[in-house]
Amino acid sequence: MATHCGATSWSGGIRATLRVRAPASTVWAERVADGGPAARAGLRVGDQVLSLDGVPIESMSEDELRSRVLGDVGSTVTLRIRRDTLERTLVIERGPLPQ
Repeated sequence: MATHCGATSWSGGIRATLRVRAPASTVWAERVADGGPAARAGLRVGDQVLSLDGVPIESMSEDELRSRVLGDVGSTVTLRIRRDTLERTLVIERGPLPQ
């Protein structure tokens, strides 16, 4: 499943595509738009997303994952990520969705 964090009725997103990998229900950044909110916050392709706003990924449905990433322009979402062996927290301010 790919969650393109960019197009629904919400006005903003992080401009990245997150991919859920079964069976472990892990989530990875598959695409990150150059210059988009996620890229500016430091998200890179291949980063594993561990939690959104403090909620562990494995406890979320695909719909909940999508709804936590999308939101109003200017609002933020906090991602806990793992890159290689290091974990870090990224606060991403949602930007306008592409037309």
